[in-house]
Amino acid sequence: MDCKGGPPGRPSIISLSVLTCLCRLTLLLIPLCGVLAPRPAQTQILPPAQEITLPSAARTGNPILDRIWVRYFSAPTGLQPAPGVILIPPVGSDERDDLMRRFAEYLARQGIACAIICLPYHGNRRTGRELPSAHFAAGTVADAERAYSQSTGDVSAVTTWLAAQPGVDSSRLGVVGVSLGAIVAHLAMGQDARLRAGVAALGGGDLPDLYHHSLVALYHELHHRQRLTADALAPMRAVDPLTYADRNRPRRVLMIQAARDLLVPPHNAVVLWRALSEPPIQWLDADHFALTLTPVPAFHAAATYLWGVWRGLPDSAIRVPRAYAPTIKIGLMAQSGVGLSPAIQWQFLTLLSRPDHIALLHLDAGLTGRGLFAGLGLTLTPFIDIGLSPRLDGRAPRPYISFHVLY
Repeated sequence: MDCKGGPPGRPSIISLSVLTCLCRLTLLLIPLCGVLAPRPAQTQILPPAQEITLPSAARTGNPILDRIWVRYFSAPTGLQPAPGVILIPPVGSDERDDLMRRFAEYLARQGIACAIICLPYHGNRRTGRELPSAHFAAGTVADAERAYSQSTGDVSAVTTWLAAQPGVDSSRLGVVGVSLGAIVAHLAMGQDARLRAGVAALGGGDLPDLYHHSLVALYHELHHRQRLTADALAPMRAVDPLTYADRNRPRRVLMIQAARDLLVPPHNAVVLWRALSEPPIQWLDADHFALTLTPVPAFHAAATYLWGVWRGLPDSAIRVPRAYAPTIKIGLMAQSGVGLSPAIQWQFLTLLSRPDHIALLHLDAGLTGRGLFAGLGLTLTPFIDIGLSPRLDGRAPRPYISFHVLY
């Protein structure tokens, strides 16, 4: 007996309708990504944040650069003595960054004292009109080497200050960094043995290679009309996390990486991960900025991992929850019989994954210039999908090809 819902060789009308309804339902959830994410517990009342400044450990002679701005969040009194962490913001952010403030408040409610540091050339330490990234990824290697060296020294200076605070357990100190902050966090852990636990999101190693493959470095390279040789980049090894990876192996770090990252390419994360003897790592099928849309799961993962380390658990025994970032694609879509139009898609369900942690087969939903869209997609490259989009009238699905970048 033929139990199919349609003639042989033709997709079932029922299955296509179910797929279409499922995809359209998910369209309603796109604005709720952040709303539906878990929220930090509000049971603990936090003491007010303190604003302090400290002298930089690596003096430059510039009074603006030579003061470290710090925002300190102590843990609630009932949870002391508390472990402490230094939070290092991404490039362009400072100690008053809203995302890092939320991160610090979350960790403080989990019983972890937090000091958010302002890196050189950021915030109140900005010395000119140049972008802060220019000093870390500019054509002048000596400038970048100084910026990284001073950043690492400043983390150590804040570590010394944090260890001396009343209610902080100086034997349980760590560091958490995002983007540029993650690179500095890896570097600081390799140089300061007091930082025994860490979480590094969207960072990596092999800085000379980053100069040739990161979009940030390529932007500054085009601006200066100068491509640096391997010999010119050699001094960067002095401030490369890879150089100090062997010193970091006794300590513990959780890595969170983006599989489609263009600012810190995945291979820069992998080479450092291997040099660190393959610590715990989570991969997001997203680009560099998607984690900012749903940061709370990453907060939870960080707190769980840090507490697991401080309780003496091996990595294999720490049940770290998954961080999450939505896969949002923005670009152009060509559909059979419809033509080319702008499109924004949410890849809401991965059915199969590639070895590089990018979805191979997936369900997408979104909006095109022709209206609502739903489809079953196949990834050809990180920037090109092909697939089938079902129709409500039961006719054969419409083939499409999508050209996109990720948020």
